[in-house]
Amino acid sequence: SKKKTLYEWKKIMESIYPDQVFSIEEWFNSSESLVDVTTSILIDHLPSFFCPAEPHVTKNNGRDIYLPTVYDEKNGVALNLIPGGYFRYGLCRAHEDVIKSIAMDDEFNMIEPLVAKSRASINKLVKPFLMSRFPLFDTAAEEVLGELNIDIERPVYDEDGKGPFPIALTSSEAADFCNLTGYRLPSDFEWEYVAKEHKDNIFLGGNSIPDNKTLNSLCLISYGSAKKNQASYNSFGIAAMAVSNMISDDGVVKVRGGAAEFFPFQGPAQWAMLLTELRIPLQNMPGRVSAIRPCLDLPRFNSQ
Repeated sequence: SKKKTLYEWKKIMESIYPDQVFSIEEWFNSSESLVDVTTSILIDHLPSFFCPAEPHVTKNNGRDIYLPTVYDEKNGVALNLIPGGYFRYGLCRAHEDVIKSIAMDDEFNMIEPLVAKSRASINKLVKPFLMSRFPLFDTAAEEVLGELNIDIERPVYDEDGKGPFPIALTSSEAADFCNLTGYRLPSDFEWEYVAKEHKDNIFLGGNSIPDNKTLNSLCLISYGSAKKNQASYNSFGIAAMAVSNMISDDGVVKVRGGAAEFFPFQGPAQWAMLLTELRIPLQNMPGRVSAIRPCLDLPRFNSQ
């Protein structure tokens, strides 16, 4: 499509609801400077404790594409703009055939019930939204929720490396965090859209089980190194997608991702936690807890 001037973009974004503008296709055809205008307008319409942050840079046909990032100074959360778009949601026959070719019979018997609901694949529109670059940090959760219940079994994320680290929460703790801050969990559609990276990926990171180097980045659980963080970002600038993530699936809390909690893999079919179409009940997670990734709807812009 024909590139719009920054002035035209500004007037459009200020006058209509942004899901009509922020599509992945529009971003692929946009000017690099668009990120500054978009970030400025987002900041104007978000609460006062949000400020601009360094944008994420991704590639499309060799070109740099900039995705705006905003930072919540009050709660310590950095969020990327996730452009909207259509994608194929759910498990198609071709993906199922690939999974069957990799899995042993007993492994596929374990995996099948967890992907069965996904078999009715559909073309789904995801509206643009803001998603946290990282799973919720332990420090941010404790600042909002106070001291967490020490009797609940939680994954130990901080054995090595430099923090901050993710924190695994119960569903009630996650609900309390969202109620107190205004954040929400990603929907099932949104998580899968980001996980597939607009490429219809079967696994996080691609269409085959990632190699060990990629697995170490996908399963990152320590965010004190900018170099390691950068290596963990997917094309939307979202890090550590393999860490477990509570999602809302028609109002029911379930878990996507989760490979990081089992990495390095030691049991059968644990690699399946990398599948972009697999969701599991929260009760299947040790301690019935999971990390969360805060999300926000885009603010509704004032009509001009």
